[in-house]
Amino acid sequence: LALVLSLIGITGRSLGFDEGATWAIASQHVPGHGLGAGIAHDGGNMLGYYALEHVLISAFGDSLFVLRLPAALASAVTAGFVAAIGLRLFERRVAVLGAVLTAVTLSVVYWGQTARGYAPMLAFTCAAMFCFVVLADSGRGDAGSPGEASSGAVDEGRARAAAGADGQGA
Repeated sequence: LALVLSLIGITGRSLGFDEGATWAIASQHVPGHGLGAGIAHDGGNMLGYYALEHVLISAFGDSLFVLRLPAALASAVTAGFVAAIGLRLFERRVAVLGAVLTAVTLSVVYWGQTARGYAPMLAFTCAAMFCFVVLADSGRGDAGSPGEASSGAVDEGRARAAAGADGQGA
């Protein structure tokens, strides 16, 4: 759903100012200058994104569709990771609802239609959160659901608070 919504009208708008920076940096092919200098001038924080765009432009040209496609794919990946997190932490209904709400969120659709690194950044953030959930879940043994593990920690905290600040009970 996120991919479909991002692809609808993906070439309808002309290249925006920030997207122009993506094109100007990623489309340079001058050895020793071009891409590297553009990335360095931009601060280098989007090195991977510009490198990906550079490869895509070299292979498929610099059409609006080619420039914006990575962001559209990243929006779909974001919804997928939200679903995976929901499924891991809760149940299928929560996963589906989370993915659908993510897919129809205006900012996710908008950034999925731009030639900037914001949609991939969101996808990587969701991927990192999913990895955190998997790691946190794998180290808890047979504690039940993550909610049960969390409530166990809360219960322990309450018990310590009831014992008093110095650790001695009443």
